[in-house]
Amino acid sequence: MGIVRFSTVGEEVRAGFRVDDGITDLRTGYAEFVNGDPSRTESYLGRIDELEEEILSNRPEDTIPLDDVTFHAPTIPRRLICLEGCYEQDLVDSGIDSHFDEAGMFNKEWPSLWCAPESAYVGPSTEVRLPSSISVLVPGLELGLLINGGGKNLDRTDASSSIAGYVIFAHLVSHDQVPRLEGHRMFDSAFQMGAEVVPRSSRDIGSLSLALSIDGILVDKRTTSDWRFTPEEMVSEASHVMSLTDGDVILTGDPTRVDRSVSDGDTLAASSPGILGTGNQLVRDRGEA
Repeated sequence: MGIVRFSTVGEEVRAGFRVDDGITDLRTGYAEFVNGDPSRTESYLGRIDELEEEILSNRPEDTIPLDDVTFHAPTIPRRLICLEGCYEQDLVDSGIDSHFDEAGMFNKEWPSLWCAPESAYVGPSTEVRLPSSISVLVPGLELGLLINGGGKNLDRTDASSSIAGYVIFAHLVSHDQVPRLEGHRMFDSAFQMGAEVVPRSSRDIGSLSLALSIDGILVDKRTTSDWRFTPEEMVSEASHVMSLTDGDVILTGDPTRVDRSVSDGDTLAASSPGILGTGNQLVRDRGEA
């Protein structure tokens, strides 16, 4: 269960809260939980736990079936803050990302960090355009921590309170010998964001099962229990590099090990039990490599 952004036929994109197979429209009846634009998920982050408690306690009858909506990116972050080397297997595996291997980003004492621009992500069902200049794109997934109330040089207590919720991402990694793109995930739509932001209080994010599939066939399944660092440690370390702001998403590394590339026409999905993930169709741009 969590906050989503959705639309129905002929209506604008708006925020809702999903419980089971129904969505509660947050435009009416929940004004006390909003701080800003009621159509934006970020406006609810400051009281997301209270909002969840209110909806679960009263269980609104007037909900919208999941099959009747189109899901959009549940949050609109200004940037994705990407951490590397967050899983135990990163210390021993090689060849996962040649650029990061060369830079030693997977096996440092604390996570390495880089940022992806806003254009690098799309929503959960948006068509993904595979760049014509890149032929080998290997899929993966990550869990994202959504920040509310950030700051600089946070200790772990403050870092913990800054995590409003989490969202699943699928991603594509270039393995071509392409200038400035080798091993990177910075091209347009390289990241595909899941459909909902799940309040952190609703689940233990230190033991989430994460699965990656192509055309409905499972290609890898892992768990966050193999993290080298706690979420609080990752947020704290990121805040010592840059100031964190409301709406930032911190990506916590890729636990998967997939040995195949994606192709034109594939559907790539990242998922976790009980959480709305992704389901993006991949389409090769014209001028195919």
